[in-house]
Amino acid sequence: MRLNCDSVASAVLFGACLFLAPLQANAQVGNFCPFGPCNFTHPTVVNVYWDSSPAQWNLDVGGPASGMTQAQIDAFTSALVRSSYFSQLTQYGVTSVSMQPSVTIGACGTLPANVDDAIANIDALVLCALTHAEVVASDQVIINVFLPPQVVNTGFCNVVNGLKAVGIHGHSDPFASPLWTILPTTSACNGSLTSLLTTMTHEIVEAATDPEPQALSGWKVAADGEIGDLCSTSTPLVFGVATTYWSNSAAACVSGFATATAPVVTSSSVCGTGRDMRFVLNGSFGPAPWDLASNQFAAQSLYLRATISGPAGPGFSPWTAGNAFG
Repeated sequence: MRLNCDSVASAVLFGACLFLAPLQANAQVGNFCPFGPCNFTHPTVVNVYWDSSPAQWNLDVGGPASGMTQAQIDAFTSALVRSSYFSQLTQYGVTSVSMQPSVTIGACGTLPANVDDAIANIDALVLCALTHAEVVASDQVIINVFLPPQVVNTGFCNVVNGLKAVGIHGHSDPFASPLWTILPTTSACNGSLTSLLTTMTHEIVEAATDPEPQALSGWKVAADGEIGDLCSTSTPLVFGVATTYWSNSAAACVSGFATATAPVVTSSSVCGTGRDMRFVLNGSFGPAPWDLASNQFAAQSLYLRATISGPAGPGFSPWTAGNAFG
């Protein structure tokens, strides 16, 4: 088993483990693979919930109000892989990102007592999860393993020298096996939705560009900093956040979203009321997200967020809507 940690003290992310404490980006990352690129080109993300059932997971995390139910996390991940968040990764060899249906793996053994035990037993968990997931085992698969809150912290997320690990990625031997991330939801690690999504996006990006974090190969700086470790900010995405990451071509931390241009709306219509209200806008909305433009995933939806405004006056205030379908 090979792994790497990331943490956050104000909010920084290191290597395979996400740490919380800001770093300064002062050097470009390089691919130190001796035999060509050692990063993913077409990673497939699979969310795996280590709990007895979807209903139990939802109950354990506190229901929809927490934002961490299986359906909510899957919706966020689906929006993430359909967005242009990963578009800046093409400079590192990542040309597309996709997602397979998530699974809950209560049948894969007793729930670990703590985060350290989960990390120690991740190899067997990954092998079992693959028997339930609709994916083929390969080095292009990233399995996000979500741990429920009752998997407590006994060391992994402790603060040491001002830094606290909150997530980790690595892979099982041999190298052709899937790569995994471990994402605890216990309050000592990622007790909020913002923290969990910050950690998840950080780990996915680094897993795709540095699948073997402990080796010389992969995109990183000499001090073992990965592209997420050089940046410590986040950007809004759907109902959550996504971490920024380092771009060699921009020589800066970028969110990964393509430059937005104001849409030109030629006509509009509204039907329904309340939660069932639907807006139809016709016009030009700028370039499509990278994967939609390539026609690889014709059935995908385009996720938007819009602020609806109207005449100023008593009883009226602008409101925001998200997750529109295109």
